Amino acid sequence: MGSWMHAEDCCAHPPRARLVMRVGVTGHRPSGLAATGDGLLQQQVDSILACVRDVVLRVAGKGLYSEEPPCLRVISSLAEGADRIVAQRALRMGYELQAPLPYPREEYEKDFVSDQSKAEFCELLRQSSSVFELDGAGGHGPSAYLAAGQLLIRHCDVLIAIWDGQPAAGVGGTGQVVDEAVKLGLPVVRIDSRAPHRITYGESEAPLRELGLIVERILLPEDSREDAIEARPASKRKPKTDLLESYFQEKRPCWRSPLYRFFERLVAEGSWTIGWKLGKGDRLSDPAVYRHFDWATTLGVFYAELVRSALLLTQLLALLAVSAAVLPLFPRFKPFESRFVWCELVSILVIVVVVMLGALFRWHGRWLAYRMLAEQLRVLDFLAPLGQTLPAFRPPAHLDPSDENLNWARWHFRAIVREIGLKSREVNADYLNNAAAGLRAVLVDQSSFHAATALRSHAAHRRLHVAGQALFYLTLVACALHLWWGQGHERYEGESISSALIIFAAALPAAGAALAGIVGHAEFERVGSRSLAMSHGLDSIVRRLDKDPAAKTFAGLSGIAEEAALNMTEEVQDWHILFKGRPIELPS
Repeated sequence: MGSWMHAEDCCAHPPRARLVMRVGVTGHRPSGLAATGDGLLQQQVDSILACVRDVVLRVAGKGLYSEEPPCLRVISSLAEGADRIVAQRALRMGYELQAPLPYPREEYEKDFVSDQSKAEFCELLRQSSSVFELDGAGGHGPSAYLAAGQLLIRHCDVLIAIWDGQPAAGVGGTGQVVDEAVKLGLPVVRIDSRAPHRITYGESEAPLRELGLIVERILLPEDSREDAIEARPASKRKPKTDLLESYFQEKRPCWRSPLYRFFERLVAEGSWTIGWKLGKGDRLSDPAVYRHFDWATTLGVFYAELVRSALLLTQLLALLAVSAAVLPLFPRFKPFESRFVWCELVSILVIVVVVMLGALFRWHGRWLAYRMLAEQLRVLDFLAPLGQTLPAFRPPAHLDPSDENLNWARWHFRAIVREIGLKSREVNADYLNNAAAGLRAVLVDQSSFHAATALRSHAAHRRLHVAGQALFYLTLVACALHLWWGQGHERYEGESISSALIIFAAALPAAGAALAGIVGHAEFERVGSRSLAMSHGLDSIVRRLDKDPAAKTFAGLSGIAEEAALNMTEEVQDWHILFKGRPIELPS
């Protein structure tokens, strides 16, 4: 059932993400902070950062992430006051600093009056691992600070807000940034900007303890967290990290199944060639994303072909079993009846073995999870240069949110997002042109892919539909001929023809049932319609990218990229929902 692929990296395994925890900061300028002079505010900041660090070190010992040292990262816009206090305390504790700036650094530096403040700013920039310099949203003003705040909260897992708790007084202030973080579901730990700088987290009476639990929830897979395990029924409280570990133990496939590819090319293109060569696959622009994407998409394709070939094989074997059962009715085959019985038995046993292997090794679940992971990484590749991120896939309310096939994939994707982090970029005309060109190339490529998929799927559906109808009418003809032939034909030849007609009347519906099973699992018509709609939707976004003047601005280009990302992820979510209910099962 298989053909050999290129054999390099056959013994390698998918990479684990590096353990990264991101802490963002927003807060008042010096004028809004109580000047106590006793260092109490700094001590409160230290206690939060230490709490996060301690949980990260505990999680690092569980072996879920790569062997690289864990990375503690602070995200700060480096404004005077709260931003710098947290950045400086974090650097002293071994955190890495990433800085989203509202303006280019030379322009932003003009916001700081004293030479000491400017020198402090430059020193923090020097210590930063990356700096993302926005274009100021068209000039100085609150909107530029809001854009920097929005960028910041997209790249942190916990937000420290050194804030007096008052509602937002204007655009871009601490209150508005906190409001937007809360809307996104981002945990916000508040340090009162007024003495004695009490730490609060919601209504919790033990905010640091609650913060530790939050960090643990972020960093640990849902199926292995103590709180998630305790919430299950007693019979299901064993940690479930086997699916996650199964992924990291995968090897690069050295073979692929040609059966389904041969069938698809036959029914969609009328081609009898198998297409043994493995394509080079998609390449992404960011090597850090690509090293994860390459594994996910390669394994996704492998298991997709394996699942579909297994389904096709079981349907063909079911047809063979039915044919073997009725062929001995033909007088010439009567002496070989025992052989046909053995053929029927072996066919049924192989069907059972294939179905059991598929369930035991979770071929279907792996296919769905790997494809979902790969498509989210594809989108991340064009969002990351724009400082954008993508939330992990959450199933709709009518589906089981505890689907263990996806829990580990969601966790791994979020770990990769944290690892990638904020890139060093300066938003200018060249940057925007390059980002737009990269986005356009991805959208055109995906539109072409979906258009080709729609063409193949609709062609396959039409041909299989015609074949199914032909089998139905041939069965009708066989039944009619059998009734007609039975009148007055009693010689041996008559019995032979009558037996042949009985065989056809039984085998042709079995062939029709096999085709129906294949069509029902492959969903050619729905896949074709979805792909055609997706192709048209992406083409529309490409036209906007080419013609809309707003696409020449950072905000406009980011909005178009987010729209494309949502369209692509919604499509793959719909695909997941469609095929989740199509596992490898016994033919019925």
